[in-house]
Amino acid sequence: MAMRWIAAGMAAVLVTTGGAAPTPAKYELVFTVIGPDGRLAHDAELLLSPLTEEGEDPGTITVTNGHARTRVPKGLYLLDSSVPTAGGDRYRLVQPGLQVKGNKPIVVDTRLAKPVTTTVPRKSARVMDSIQVDYIARLGDAGVADTLHAEPGHRLFTAQVGPIPAGMSFQSHISSNWAVPGPKGDFADTPFSYDLSQRISGFPTGYQRVVREAGLTKVVSQHTRTSARPLLKEVSSSAGDIPGAIAEFRFRRSGTVTHYMDPVPWDVEFVELGGGDRSTDLFGLNLPTADVRRWNAAPFYPSWRLLGRAERQENQMTFDLMSHSDQDGHPGYSPLDTEAMRLYADGRLLKSSNLRLEAADLPSKATKYRLEVNYSRPSWSQLSVRGSAVWTFSSQSVVGYADLPLQTVRFRPQTDAANLVRRTPLTVLPFQADSRDGVPPPKSAKLQYSGDDGKTWRQATVIRKKNGTFVALFGTPKGTYISLRAQLTGTTGATVDQTLIHAYQLK
Repeated sequence: MAMRWIAAGMAAVLVTTGGAAPTPAKYELVFTVIGPDGRLAHDAELLLSPLTEEGEDPGTITVTNGHARTRVPKGLYLLDSSVPTAGGDRYRLVQPGLQVKGNKPIVVDTRLAKPVTTTVPRKSARVMDSIQVDYIARLGDAGVADTLHAEPGHRLFTAQVGPIPAGMSFQSHISSNWAVPGPKGDFADTPFSYDLSQRISGFPTGYQRVVREAGLTKVVSQHTRTSARPLLKEVSSSAGDIPGAIAEFRFRRSGTVTHYMDPVPWDVEFVELGGGDRSTDLFGLNLPTADVRRWNAAPFYPSWRLLGRAERQENQMTFDLMSHSDQDGHPGYSPLDTEAMRLYADGRLLKSSNLRLEAADLPSKATKYRLEVNYSRPSWSQLSVRGSAVWTFSSQSVVGYADLPLQTVRFRPQTDAANLVRRTPLTVLPFQADSRDGVPPPKSAKLQYSGDDGKTWRQATVIRKKNGTFVALFGTPKGTYISLRAQLTGTTGATVDQTLIHAYQLK
């Protein structure tokens, strides 16, 4: 039996599909919709979603002068009723288990709904969009999911009508983001925010929350600049497979913002906006709130983590390199002027591509591979203006998926909010390996530095620390930019030779 999602009206509905069957008998449902004033509602929309095989595709029912009719086969349905008022408020009633066995009248009474409200501690804060309620109901191979909210400045009222049927899983997610409006009312450069996310069982009959800062996690987050381009930080929470509200915080200058966050996982995307569709994107998915500290600090280096891939499946390899990861380990992407990736097997070129490459029909036996990457972005930034890396490793056919033992190098100079590093006679530069989980730390490292954009290189003294990271010591060269080149050797014999031209700028 196959399954498919159907987007219809207000909701996304999962229904089952099978072979041809006789046309079932249908029964008439007569709806009467009562508004919050006790009179017939002039404007309403009903979505009737089947939850059993006897049902049919979901149907949107338009209400005229408080009445509507439809005919459906017998079965179990979820009824989602949306009733707006002339003033802009919205009433939403969800009946999780409407059993249809014959003709029947149905009354949708919005007077059952209660208000959805949240009160935050600081009076200067305003909700950025609206309080959002998402739900997902599952029963066997069928399900319904939807998002609801009122327009900004208006109220939302909700109610669950009737019990949840036996065997149904029904979860709701209530979320909102609050910040200080700027002079233009756009919340730009807000000094703080409340990022709220709660999951409850069933569909809420009203929701009243009074927020206390003592129950939230306080995160002071620094956003660092590389140019005069505006910055955008997108924060969202998800409760399992239920989406939540998304907040976009815009910043015109570097600085900090204090987030007061519910102690749940949060997804963060940090963007430096350019013209057209050009932008850098940094990601943190399902981050514990304590990890969301600083964003966009140089040097920017390539990484295989998070959305990147360096893996093998049987006799196929897939590489997807994230070119733009910040000093604090948030992987991401940048606009590139040039990019190239080449894969060699036993010295023979197998395939060339951009920074995403797939190679199939590889030898099953253990083979020595060499992967080369080169990229540049002078039209976008003079930081990490050019980068390159060469990996060597051995690989053979695997059962299922396996991550390849590829590492990159993450440099950790002390940058300020403008991404500048103070010049000192002696440079003390921490650095470490960066890889997907499960790749053991390297057994050795070397580092060279340059003050003339890589024309000449000098060897640094490298000290290995007990935690597996490294520190490079070298006399700071003349010049505005420091370029870096490092080599790591892994415990399996895999190596990487990585170069960043203009890794960071001195002041």
